[in-house]
Formats: sequence, C-alpha cells, structure tokens
Amino acid sequence: MDAVASTFIKPVQNLIDIVRLSLIFVIAIIPITICYFTQGKKVFGHINKTYDFLCTIPGGRFLFSNLCVWSFTTFSGSIRSTVTKVSPTGAEAFMDDRPWLRNPFSSLHAVALCNLGELVSGLAVLSATQAEKGLRAIPNRIEMEYMKKARGRITASTTIDLPKKDGPYKVTVEFRDSKGEEVCRGYITWVVSVKPKSQ
Repeated sequence: MDAVASTFIKPVQNLIDIVRLSLIFVIAIIPITICYFTQGKKVFGHINKTYDFLCTIPGGRFLFSNLCVWSFTTFSGSIRSTVTKVSPTGAEAFMDDRPWLRNPFSSLHAVALCNLGELVSGLAVLSATQAEKGLRAIPNRIEMEYMKKARGRITASTTIDLPKKDGPYKVTVEFRDSKGEEVCRGYITWVVSVKPKSQ
C-alpha cells in the first residue's frame, strides 16, 4: 500500500514543494540581497547565523531546510526534514512520516532515521567548527540503537560541547515521537582536528 501511495503522492508533494520554494524565494530574495551586501560573511559565513536570519523571513525555515541543507548535503534532502534549531551547542530537526520513508512494517525506515540523526549531528558540529577558528571535524562512525517503531512526526535533537583539541568526539542524538517518547538514539563519532595556525 505504501508503494502505491508513494507512486501517486510523492510526485504531487515534489511539485507542491517546488512551487512553495519558488514563492518563498521570490519573497526572500530582496531581504537576502540587502543582508548579503550590508552584513556579508557576518551572516552567511556561519550556518547558525544564516539560519537565524532566514527565520526572520516568512517561509525562511522552509527555505533553509530545503535549499540550504540540500546544497551541502544532498542525500539528507530525501527525508524532507525541517530544521528547528542550529547553534554551536546543538541542533534539532523533525521528519514527518511519509509513505516512501516507511519499511514493510508501516513505520519509519531505520536508514531514514539514521539520515536524520547524521543531519542534526552535522549541523551542530558544523556550527561549532565555524564558531571556533581552526577547528575541523569529519564523521567516521555512526551507530544506531532502536527502542520502538517510529511512527508519525519524529524529532531528533542533540546538545554538544565540541572539544578544542585533536581526537574523537561522540555526538548523541535523541529521537522522540509526537508523544515525547524516545524511539531511538544515534551515536555519531566525529574526528576533531585543530588546524596549525600557519594554515
């Protein structure tokens, strides 16, 4: 049944999103242009500041979640998540239950949840590395622990305190359903490195 629904619903959803994104972009282009020429890298050089700025524009959160996120992590665009928080100390996003994201048991697929966790972890770590000059980080391990079937809207969130030294750092991402019950947990290990000052 989900396969049949996906065949008809997904193309319609894609069309709606394209129209919505186009309308929001038309509304947002003037304030974005003004902000770019008046503040430049102060806003658009840091992902959390870009997010905060776009949230002041009607539809800005949708624009960030679909256009900005898609531009630097195309694969994460497949789950159609909505980002609700980005900062150097954490991030949060939710994903709605859609037929094409389900497994044969009518719950959200394990890999779709993993995708959401990697996105949330990445937004937080990227924001932290941009806030602290000289820090770099790359993920090298993802682990998932599933407690119950995930159905409906799932919100993933993380809080981090990225170390300012070389070494691994494990980010924990919690996934909760609309009732606030934890459905799974992700552990994404990032290898943090400090660039030499000469670079």
